[in-house]
Amino acid sequence: KNHGPEGVEVPSKLAAAATHGCQIFNWRGSQVAMICFDGGEMGTVHLFVLDRSSLTDAPPESLPIHANMDGWASSTWTRGDKAYVAVARTDLPRLRSAL
Repeated sequence: KNHGPEGVEVPSKLAAAATHGCQIFNWRGSQVAMICFDGGEMGTVHLFVLDRSSLTDAPPESLPIHANMDGWASSTWTRGDKAYVAVARTDLPRLRSAL
């Protein structure tokens, strides 16, 4: 039986969107939850959630990391003992507005 991480805090704008589904998988020995949200015009927003301790270079809570690569935008942040990565095939301003 697969259980996702407890204590997940989905950003309020994203939490209001419909979901397409989710999956739990292992990455480098850590459990990761992937939740797919309907991002409207930008398409699907994939939110990955894992224990913060699983990342050796997790950003501090007050300093999210944003990036663009090959048409994909990503935002990575931490809150409490969780690390979050949101990814969508869009530009960074549009992704940030959805979070």
